[in-house]
Amino acid sequence: MFDKKHCCLYCSKSSTNLTKHLLNKHKDEVRIKQIMMQAKMSQERKLQLELVRNLGDYKHNCDGRSKGEGEIIPWRSPPEHVAAEDYIPCPDCFAFFQQNLLWRHHKECAFCKRSDKKHVFRSLKSEAELLLPSTHEVSRGLQEHVLAMMNRSAFLLEMIHLLRLMERNCFRNMATLSTCISTSAVR
Repeated sequence: MFDKKHCCLYCSKSSTNLTKHLLNKHKDEVRIKQIMMQAKMSQERKLQLELVRNLGDYKHNCDGRSKGEGEIIPWRSPPEHVAAEDYIPCPDCFAFFQQNLLWRHHKECAFCKRSDKKHVFRSLKSEAELLLPSTHEVSRGLQEHVLAMMNRSAFLLEMIHLLRLMERNCFRNMATLSTCISTSAVR
């Protein structure tokens, strides 16, 4: 059954046949042009279309989570209702999975280029949470010292988003942070 809708990365419209939508409506986009140059039934073309689909769903899911409204589009819909907060994106393919099932997907994820399937961080879940949008405002220090000096081009806006993610995840628990600093200073 093909009634599941996916969101377009470029125009945010939902579609049950996203491949046809992308190839017809967005054939002038650079990434879509590259996909169209691939052989029609090739594995590489399928993977690239899957990544564009996942990125569109990722964008939709992050927008919904940051606004606190809308529905999450998971990779696979569960048989029972699952809260939106229980979903996190795969760090390699950006598809959303239930937190407790991400490890299973990651063992088979076609987009993971690491031969041992291990990530930089100790926990796959921790790395996935870094990809989620921040629900907190930017701290005064970050706003005054870093963001005030930046010119707001497209690249720098991405950097601002990453800084917000880092700020939220690195300083979430100040007691843990001070404990880490004091134990490292003792060494």
